[in-house]
Amino acid sequence: MNLILKNKYKPSIYIFIISLFIFSLKWILSFNYFPNEDLSIKIINDSYKDSYMYFHYIKSIADFNFQNIFHSTYNEEGLMSVPYGAILIHVIFYKIFGISSFIFLELLSIFLFLIIFFLILKKL
Repeated sequence: MNLILKNKYKPSIYIFIISLFIFSLKWILSFNYFPNEDLSIKIINDSYKDSYMYFHYIKSIADFNFQNIFHSTYNEEGLMSVPYGAILIHVIFYKIFGISSFIFLELLSIFLFLIIFFLILKKL
């Protein structure tokens, strides 16, 4: 029974090591090249494509500040709505762990992506 459990969780340990390597490579380079930069600036600057646009929404919702209008893009009815559903997990983690929650969620996201990818390929 113990041997079965060891073999069952063995691929997930390897996947976690791979995701930790990918994650560490990005953040070690970031901390190495810009050692004096603030963590929030690193998170905003190292975000992928347009992810930096959501940071102020997460911060204002976590502080329960709903009066700020950060975006000047209008649609036919008025201001565009804030994507509350997409940032809810980030808001919860930001409220609990602070600014470092973005780094933890990035590691978790890489790990979950690789696990799902592995399970899909295993089924095929």
